[in-house]
Amino acid sequence: MPITTDSVRTYYDENTNLFLKFSGHKKAQNIHRSLWMSETKNIEDALNTSNALIKTEIESVAPQNARIADLGCGVGASLFYIYPRLQNPAPALGLTLSPVQARLAQESASQLGLQDHIRFAEGDFTSVPLPSESLDAVYSVEAVCHAVEPEKYFQEVGRLLRKGGKLILVDDYKSPRSFNPSEQKWFDAYIEGWYVPGVRTIEQTVAFAEKNGLQLKKNDEL
Repeated sequence: MPITTDSVRTYYDENTNLFLKFSGHKKAQNIHRSLWMSETKNIEDALNTSNALIKTEIESVAPQNARIADLGCGVGASLFYIYPRLQNPAPALGLTLSPVQARLAQESASQLGLQDHIRFAEGDFTSVPLPSESLDAVYSVEAVCHAVEPEKYFQEVGRLLRKGGKLILVDDYKSPRSFNPSEQKWFDAYIEGWYVPGVRTIEQTVAFAEKNGLQLKKNDEL
């Protein structure tokens, strides 16, 4: 059966608590991958590597009063790391397809005293309930890969960002080279098993972005 937006939503509704159980660190509460860099000392740091990188990118475009959104926010872990470390940020939005994730994120926001500063909502990141040019930075961690039509994500981000704003992505990308039959078999299993129909090559992703007024500034292999 083809992967749909509804099936991705169901996948996360059914598996989020399992991901949290085996995430490796209860405090971090991230359900994305750990990234071990040369200076990384423990699993909490590894789970927050991408969050720290995103924070630096946000500050480069909005050192103060940053207006940000996490599209595909999961249970809010990235925002809970990034938001308190920014200088006087504006209220932020975390958007997730999954009502289970939205509820867990809102509960955590209340426990952390951030309920008036971060709004979590259930919704599709190809149709975000914010005005055009209202954000300084948008980021997504391992989220665009789940998009059934990833080009629509870039269309929406192009609308949301103010002139000079920044999109920050941490995600999986397909090699541009041809796969042999064995590689293709495993790649197809990855797409179907993880519900990631939106995996594209870097070149395709850049084309989607440029079509919607965005220009690649940096591409790091993590």
